[in-house]
Amino acid sequence: MTTVKEGSVWGSLNDKFRVLSVIELEGNMWVHYRQDFGIKVPATECRTYSCYLESFIHRFNPVLQ
Repeated sequence: MTTVKEGSVWGSLNDKFRVLSVIELEGNMWVHYRQDFGIKVPATECRTYSCYLESFIHRFNPVLQ
């Protein structure tokens, strides 16, 4: 199974995301993540998201760095 770790970068066809945290809340595993533009855009200006761990793994793939 794929492991989602804090600080790792994941992506879809057009976007990259950096994992901020993976937490358990009320029996469910959640991934909190933000858009990742590298050094072009400060992290404070990137949108943040969260979803269930299973959904995150289904939507995105790890990006080799």
